[in-house]
Amino acid sequence: MGTLVKIILASFLCISCTRAFDVCSTNARWRSVGNRIELDGKEYQVKGANWWGLEDPGIRMLTGLDKASLGTYLNFLTTNNFNSIRIPLSVDWVLHPERVVQPWSVSAEPALVGKTSFQVLDHIFLEAQKRGLSILLDFHWFITFNEGQLGLWYSKGNCQPNPEGECRQFTEQDVMNAWSTLVGRLKTYSNFMGVDFINEAYSTTWGTNIATDWDGYVNRQAADILSRHPDFKGLFWIEGIADAPNPAGCNFQQTPGHWWGGNLEFVQCKPLTVPADRLVWAPHTYGPSLYAQSYFNDPSFPNNMPAIWNAHFGYLASTQPVVISEWGGMYQGATKVFQDALARYMASKKMGSFYWALVGRPGEVNTVDGLVTPNNGGTLTVIPGKLPMLAIATPSPAVVRFTATCTPSSDSVTSAATSTQAATVATTAAVTSSATVASVTSATTGAPPVVTSTTGAGSTTGTAPCTIGVRQTFTNSWQANGATVSQYSSTVANNGGQAVTLKFKFTGGALVEYWSLTANSDGTFGLPSWMATLAPGASFDFGYSTSASAPLTLSFITPSCNNPSVAAVATAAAVSSTAAVTTAAATSAVTTAAATSVVTTAAVTSSVTSSSASSSTTGVNSGCRLSISQKQTNSWKEGATTMTQFDVTVTNTGASSLRSLELSTLQASSISQIWNVQTMANGNYGMPSWLNGNLGAGASFTFGYVIRSASSTTFATVNC
Repeated sequence: MGTLVKIILASFLCISCTRAFDVCSTNARWRSVGNRIELDGKEYQVKGANWWGLEDPGIRMLTGLDKASLGTYLNFLTTNNFNSIRIPLSVDWVLHPERVVQPWSVSAEPALVGKTSFQVLDHIFLEAQKRGLSILLDFHWFITFNEGQLGLWYSKGNCQPNPEGECRQFTEQDVMNAWSTLVGRLKTYSNFMGVDFINEAYSTTWGTNIATDWDGYVNRQAADILSRHPDFKGLFWIEGIADAPNPAGCNFQQTPGHWWGGNLEFVQCKPLTVPADRLVWAPHTYGPSLYAQSYFNDPSFPNNMPAIWNAHFGYLASTQPVVISEWGGMYQGATKVFQDALARYMASKKMGSFYWALVGRPGEVNTVDGLVTPNNGGTLTVIPGKLPMLAIATPSPAVVRFTATCTPSSDSVTSAATSTQAATVATTAAVTSSATVASVTSATTGAPPVVTSTTGAGSTTGTAPCTIGVRQTFTNSWQANGATVSQYSSTVANNGGQAVTLKFKFTGGALVEYWSLTANSDGTFGLPSWMATLAPGASFDFGYSTSASAPLTLSFITPSCNNPSVAAVATAAAVSSTAAVTTAAATSAVTTAAATSVVTTAAVTSSVTSSSASSSTTGVNSGCRLSISQKQTNSWKEGATTMTQFDVTVTNTGASSLRSLELSTLQASSISQIWNVQTMANGNYGMPSWLNGNLGAGASFTFGYVIRSASSTTFATVNC
């Protein structure tokens, strides 16, 4: 009878059950839906581990690759039903993409010898993707843990030199630029699940001091990424803070004993403005081996812990996903009791987690052993007891197969705006006079937004005018001090043939905040600090918030087109709230097919493209048709050389699948890095390996490159 009961119970008790589904490897999207995470509409229960090392300036590599191969660790994770990895990085690591791997750190993974920082990430993402593993990135440090960063999202105090001997402070803008670089480089990977902005910002506040308010930074950082990369499909993983005073309006008694990153109590009275469908709460919590919190000495321990966890962060799990992004410790004594209790609690709340760590960090009392210990010879020793405990914590992790069976994404660019709130403004203004101001205005309801321009004296003869395209999109709104504050994402594109410098003013209302712009002393604004000029075909994104009831007017003081003799102005345009774009001459729908294209025509879900960086081509095989479009995502100086980064999207516009593809460029010697394509023996480029030689009709893939130039190169189809 007892045996029969056990058999019946076993059929209902699901330990390490799986939820398997297929996902396209290049265009899937992550979303928060209620209190669960979804990947392409399927529930994704997170079972993850932290894998440190890339953030450490002494290692600069995932720890343990000197003893066992990357595949050995990844296979261990998939065999034990893990589906996710949280990888810490440093801001300095991202801002030095030229660094080459230290050979000793990858002696068991020779494929990484000689690779640069981003090539390492590409390798990790691809190998993880082959095994159905997704990746969350976080900025753990600025340069190194001991630099005195003082627990903020920008560095302050003493710093330690980086591997190049530099000792610098990092501003908020530096951090935003680093995140933009990462997102621009990795956003085409479907297993890029999102970003965790800053690890354990323990000196921050919440709504009491603008210089230290974590909530303010998080709102700005999320908006900055969506502004620069509206096609980013990942999630924003938001940690808590530590002990901090109550902000105004939060009249409750806090539950003491917060861990760094573990205090999300203020959300209940001062929520974020991050779009709910992109938001995951990612608190930290640890046991008594790290620090003896007073509640560990309670006679009822560990039965007292669920109430404490509920107060610190668990109350949020009924309405929004909560994934504990760090927890762990030695699996013995009171810390074992703590972990067992937390595992049961997470299972009851359906919370996911990232265990710290896959490989322990020697010398840290709480994680001296991690999940595995690598051995000389390439094997792993598994720490006893932890895997069964983690199976209880997450009994039904998602199991994903990333495949090459892809259809064009219906979510190429996303926005937090609802259909009743969304307003998109797209304009073309041919600007050629230093005396000219072109203004753009729009309304969110009622009549279509109107674009106006005023023309100064001058002649349009001579050099062709430069053409500026502008789009504004409503993304969010909230109440502040009794007033409604609205947030907009804006894109400016140079659709002319000359590089430009921009200078404009906001008019029509009060500007509350702005980001990804340079503020001038005369009250005007210009290009972001990382862009000297806006190259032909290039664009940049910025954002702002205003207390005005409509988008602010962008009044462009005529840009310098690097040709002072050119003078006078040209066109104006009107665009409806559904983004049906027309020009004054009514000769173009402003699409990539037109020679002066500015913006594609999907309201709220469109991205700026440029005809100067787009082409349609027919290959040597009958019926082979491709569309190739490019977009600049970053630019910087290396000495006197301008380095520019581009995303390239290749679309099969033909009626049948392509089994082979070969692209060439005459400027191959100027390309310093290229990723997400295969480099052939003859120096040409083929489709990514994960497509398995099959680019379906209507399907596309995106690759990227960095070139020693301010302009993009041209890719031609050699064979397909």
